Amino acid sequence: MRVLVTRPEPAASRTAARLRKLGHDAVVAPLLIPRAVPWRAPDGDWQAVAFTSAVAPAFGGPGLAALTGLPAYAVGGATGDAARAAGFADIRVAMGDASAVFAHATCDGVSRLLHLAGADRSDAVVPPGLTVGVVTVYAADLAETLPTDDYDLVLLYSARTAAQFAALFAGDRARVAVAALSPAIAAQLGADWANIAVAAAPTEDALFAAARLACK
Repeated sequence: MRVLVTRPEPAASRTAARLRKLGHDAVVAPLLIPRAVPWRAPDGDWQAVAFTSAVAPAFGGPGLAALTGLPAYAVGGATGDAARAAGFADIRVAMGDASAVFAHATCDGVSRLLHLAGADRSDAVVPPGLTVGVVTVYAADLAETLPTDDYDLVLLYSARTAAQFAALFAGDRARVAVAALSPAIAAQLGADWANIAVAAAPTEDALFAAARLACK
């Protein structure tokens, strides 16, 4: 099976390697191209940091070094792994989205949380008693082309990239299956695809399980 991997690097190459071990032909075509931006942490007695994308710790740069002694709250295992690779030792993973991360931190007694985020981000529910300082540490530009329309399955990881994929795809939708990481991502695709399956949880294992369903 030929699979299009749309997530940003360096995660895209890791996903492609995993697919190849399973015997698939993986095509790496990131639809978001991250770039670091200058930033500094605002003054404040921050008790922990939050990452809601694996891109943030990967592109956070040298400014992260002053924060690695703090607990890092992360959305999903992949983001937690990226935070660990960036030097954080105390990783606390929440499954879901930024709202889930903020709720987890609040349950742990955190009252001042520094969210290191991308320039494009969704609104999140901030629990009472939690102050969240948001700092943009990276931006991401949308790719303007797809390398090919010749694949059987596409993996989609964000609503922004799903909308761009649907806009760029010029082939026969009826022969391409889609696996999406969440219902919000699937909602950006429109109709006429061979099949759309949604991961039961925001993890790559769950996305791969959805992909198997999409291709049945």
